[in-house]
Amino acid sequence: MAKVILSALLDSLDGKLAGSVFQMSQGGLQIRTRVSPRNPATGPQQLRRSNWSTFSKSWTDLTTAEQDSWRDNAPMNFNGIGFFLSQNAKVTSADQPILNFYTVGTTIFSPQITITALDATHFDLEHSWIPGILQANQYMNLFVTKPFKSGSLFISPGDYVLLMSFPPGTDILANYSIITEYNAKYPAVQDGQNVGVKAYVINVATGISSNDAYRAQVAPL
Repeated sequence: MAKVILSALLDSLDGKLAGSVFQMSQGGLQIRTRVSPRNPATGPQQLRRSNWSTFSKSWTDLTTAEQDSWRDNAPMNFNGIGFFLSQNAKVTSADQPILNFYTVGTTIFSPQITITALDATHFDLEHSWIPGILQANQYMNLFVTKPFKSGSLFISPGDYVLLMSFPPGTDILANYSIITEYNAKYPAVQDGQNVGVKAYVINVATGISSNDAYRAQVAPL
């Protein structure tokens, strides 16, 4: 950082010019190189930003009564728009239209996930959830991570990517192989690698969802 001593011709300078930032301090005028903030633009990040922009615009288009339905039912630590964004992120991940009005519904219990086979050719899931059959308006969204080293102890929530959505009528007590869908996104899981898996059930008519059911550190069998 350079220090500049002002002359009688120039007694102040502040702002940005030609890639430099000028700022007055107690020691005099300082100049530093202007640095643009790091702004990664990965595919998932761009998609999330696009979705949030769409949701935010949708919020402003709601009527007062519609906005109040979200404000009045928002859980602790959520305001109306935050609750609207959170719930509609789940609803639209099931490829369903945005909910304008929040309708109170019954609680959905979290599905239990068991990995029954996971190797280079099989990636089978067993879902244990009562009543087992997804009812009308209920979808189960399944998320996975790319393969990671078995020694990793932490998976960031941002590492999970939506793999597929199971529609109403699906028997989630049955076993399903998702290896084809998984390998369309990521390379085959190798020995010494793990995969993170999570799922939730969402009622797309009410915005009510189960808690996320996680199964991290899943090792090949």
